[in-house]
Amino acid sequence: MNWLYVLEANIYLSLFYALYRIFLHQETFYSLNRYYLICSTVIAFVLPLCQVSILGNLKRMPTNLVAVDMKSDLLPITSVSNPDLLTQLLKYGYLSITATLLLSLLFNLYKLARLYFRAQIQRKGKVIFASLEGQSTAFSFFNLLFIQPNIEEKATIIRHEMVHIRQKHSFDILFFEIVRALNWINPLSWILLNDIKLVHEYIADQATLNPDLPRHDYAMFLINNSFGPIQSQLSNQIFNPPILKKRIQMLNKEKSPQRAKLRLLLAVPLVTGMLCVSSLAFTKDYAVIDLYPQKTATIRQEPVKKNNSKGTEKPVRLESKKEFYVLQEYDPKTETVSILEKRLLVINGKIAEKTKVTMIEDMDYIDELKGPAAKAKYGAAGANGALEFHGKHIKTYAVPPPPVAPQTPPPPPKSPPVPPAPPVPPVKTEKGKGSRTSKTIEKHVLKVN
Repeated sequence: MNWLYVLEANIYLSLFYALYRIFLHQETFYSLNRYYLICSTVIAFVLPLCQVSILGNLKRMPTNLVAVDMKSDLLPITSVSNPDLLTQLLKYGYLSITATLLLSLLFNLYKLARLYFRAQIQRKGKVIFASLEGQSTAFSFFNLLFIQPNIEEKATIIRHEMVHIRQKHSFDILFFEIVRALNWINPLSWILLNDIKLVHEYIADQATLNPDLPRHDYAMFLINNSFGPIQSQLSNQIFNPPILKKRIQMLNKEKSPQRAKLRLLLAVPLVTGMLCVSSLAFTKDYAVIDLYPQKTATIRQEPVKKNNSKGTEKPVRLESKKEFYVLQEYDPKTETVSILEKRLLVINGKIAEKTKVTMIEDMDYIDELKGPAAKAKYGAAGANGALEFHGKHIKTYAVPPPPVAPQTPPPPPKSPPVPPAPPVPPVKTEKGKGSRTSKTIEKHVLKVN
């Protein structure tokens, strides 16, 4: 179970419902409200699966590309054999409650089927009337109308229930029952189920009124008969005590002006914002629908000219690419880049220098030539094959290798401190007679003379 998908879907569902409660739920265009509740719920769970890749590329636009050897730099993948215990408990708890709610739904369907097989059946066109002996209520489920044969105001009840049958309101109830079972963790799933049933009654009440049945008389008819238990949670029931007060309030409400329908347009910027959030804010692997894919390169499959006696060499089929990276390997010790791509790269007929091209993008299509065909076309440079990139808006990126921080040499070892030289005693001299040294020199000079 992907909890990120559940979180994203419920955020969107909450925003859609907030718009409904603020701007729409008090308006009298009930059919539009019905379709809004259904469509917004579907969109809330589909939008997380959608993305606009051109927006998603904005958040991953590289600022400093470094090509690496994927074969030599693969990181070891460690498998987790024992997932976190709390995550497992949450998963199984979530699924167990979902299974319980789905079983409850099946049980309610079983009770309706049992009630149908025990009743007396009468067909009138596409509608099947099932008689409820001893019951003072009436309800419908798809084209089944359960009604007591001798009930008062039978024509009014049938007119009311026929609206539910014609507009297939039972599909809505089953849909929101399934949403509640799968998304029970969000209280809005329970509220939406009650709201759609209420909107169904608004629609049927509005269609039941006619000149022979004023609003006041119809309201009193509902009040006098709204008692007793609800026969089935899956059915549209005319006498439903919990929502009786709201139905009477909406019966007496003035019809909303046509300009109020323009409030539905508020959903357009809301959906646009959600789509941007889905593409930009959520990093995910469950997006399966790309509404505006980035232009990809298509591989043109054209036969290569005959280069030997055995026949025609066909180009190898390549997968469509958005970008092409020149495989390189950088050695930080020697500060050299080794080109691992042996094929010749030709961009619109011009041979590209691999040391100056790191990435190629926005090509229209790519042709791959095998060794013999490339050598025949480009000489010895194409001995290992060639890739020909074609397109008017091709962009190339040349990214230098990452700078290596200079290594500072270790400081030289400290030499022991040199002791200071002993002080030289000053030479004493006599006044007017000169120094002892001068006398000695003078004596030697006299001897020589």
